[in-house]
Formats: sequence, C-alpha cells, structure tokens
Amino acid sequence: METKFLITAGTNTPVVVCEKHAQAFETLMIEQEVPHTILELDLVDTPKHCHACDLVIAKDYAERMKQAQPRIILPGEYNG
Repeated sequence: METKFLITAGTNTPVVVCEKHAQAFETLMIEQEVPHTILELDLVDTPKHCHACDLVIAKDYAERMKQAQPRIILPGEYNG
C-alpha cells in the first residue's frame, strides 16, 4: 500500500496526496519560499485516493469526451 500525505500551504484546506505529488509539492513550496505543512498519514487513516492523481484522471477524461463529441459541420466548412 502506498503511503499518503496530508499537505497544505498557508491556511488553505489540506488535501491528501501520494508520495510523488507530496515531493513535487514540497519542492515547489521550498523554491517559492511558501510556508507549508506535510504530514505522513498512518496506515489506519490512509484514504485510497490521491486528490492530485484524481484531478489528472478527470482532466484526461474531460479531454477524451471533448474529442469524442460529434461536430456539426456548417455549410462551407466541408472540404471533402
């Protein structure tokens, strides 16, 4: 089971992320000198999903749906 982390910057709402996204978050926060908190969650309290990974999956799904939509071809647009 992958370790999950609770991350937050400043007074923003904390989110649960995987180790890969926690490392990226920490690197960015250190570079930008932003106060932040990263806590490793216990195995008992660990949720199943990383919020950042879920957003990537949702974005990819939205792009696929946008490309799969039928397109209306108006007069003068068809070059076939």
